[in-house]
Amino acid sequence: MMHSRDTDTVYARIKICDIYQTLMSTSAATSACSAKDVATIRSWLNKLFFLIDVGVPGMPALFTPSSQARNTDSSKIDCTKLLVPVIPDLVPVRLSTRSLTLAPQDETAPKWSRNFLREDILWIAHYRPTPHASKTATINV
Repeated sequence: MMHSRDTDTVYARIKICDIYQTLMSTSAATSACSAKDVATIRSWLNKLFFLIDVGVPGMPALFTPSSQARNTDSSKIDCTKLLVPVIPDLVPVRLSTRSLTLAPQDETAPKWSRNFLREDILWIAHYRPTPHASKTATINV
């Protein structure tokens, strides 16, 4: 997965690449993390981050609960039980069919002008409903 190459995204001051590599590692420590960070990451396994087999042998995907807060209203879905994928930064994958001025794989183009999986997911969430969703509704999807 691209998680091992995502050096920009951090959670609790720990890089996603370090989280993924530590969770995938069977050894006691990894070279990129301090012993404290490794212990913290290992405590998150199957609580905050989940490694789920998605059909690629030896490369499970990283998932997390869609919300860390439980809803007190019993009629609503418990979002702490709903897992969503952690989308690595700069994944050159597209879901939409919208036209692009530059290809996401064009490494010579500046990052802001390329469209990656994160941007595509946000675009779909914003333009899926008609009329277009507000910024708040887009974030809540």
